Amino acid sequence: MKQSILTLTLMLSFVLAPCAGLFEPASVRAQAMEELDEKELEARKEHDKFVKEMQTLLKAAQDSGFSQEDIRDITITRKGKTIVVWEFLEQEKLRREKEERRRFVPRDRYLSVRDISQEIQSQETRKLDALRQKMIFVGAEEQ
Repeated sequence: MKQSILTLTLMLSFVLAPCAGLFEPASVRAQAMEELDEKELEARKEHDKFVKEMQTLLKAAQDSGFSQEDIRDITITRKGKTIVVWEFLEQEKLRREKEERRRFVPRDRYLSVRDISQEIQSQETRKLDALRQKMIFVGAEEQ
């Protein structure tokens, strides 16, 4: 009897052992999310700093008398990639405009239960009025 219980326990432990990693404590997951948020925030700060540097570069080029064509041809190398500064800033401007459109806009007033019930009642009234008009018209037609 004891041997069968022991065998059953061992079999269950082998079956459930691979699933043990799926059940992390909530505090560990929360800490991991905070680390991701911190990394994301740091990356965003670095990206914003880079964008400001590129804007400063273009402004300095304009102030020093470069032509528009020369300014549009300015390239830099960052992390092994060649970047055309003018195009990068244009894409960044479009990305920020798109981001602005996506942001949540708080409204002055939200729908309440009363608003919804009044709308339903007004729809019912309109439907009843339409049926009444149809019945009157059909009745007048039959006479």
